[in-house]
Amino acid sequence: MYCCMLKQRKVLQSIKYCQAFTLVELLVVIAIVAILATIASAGFSKTSTSNRTMALSGKLTSSFKFARSEAQRTDKEVFIIPKTSFWGDGWKICSTEACSNESELIENIDSSVESNIFTSHTTSNSSSSFVRFSNEGIVDPENIVQINICIKGETSGHYKIYLKQSGVIKEEPDATIADLILCK
Repeated sequence: MYCCMLKQRKVLQSIKYCQAFTLVELLVVIAIVAILATIASAGFSKTSTSNRTMALSGKLTSSFKFARSEAQRTDKEVFIIPKTSFWGDGWKICSTEACSNESELIENIDSSVESNIFTSHTTSNSSSSFVRFSNEGIVDPENIVQINICIKGETSGHYKIYLKQSGVIKEEPDATIADLILCK
């Protein structure tokens, strides 16, 4: 039994002397943690921007679907009008093209997005910047629109929203290179 106690005492003494880290070991661990944090933050930033692009696309698609159903429900024309030439600044859903007073406003959507997210739209009538749904939910042939939502400097994470004349709204992730050129 005395022999076992001596062995235990030696083990405990050797553990006491081995419990500290050297300065070099500590600096190596700090450097590794810093490198991993840098890599993680870059990936998080890209993911965050991509998620915002997806959210804007979803919000816009949802508004188009709402406007179409509202036109069919009320049996009247409904218009979606961007607040500026940039759909990312928001849009209004109105009962008239002018949307000049509150009684004509059905819904007002604010959408503030980052400065590196761009939108562009093309219509069959280049002078038109709005979308008009007839009382049957059909898009006016002069207002068929394609909206591209792009991230500046990125080649992925883009979305394309396309309104067919039938009123069907199609949302496609990862727009083609030709679509991306429209965002620049």
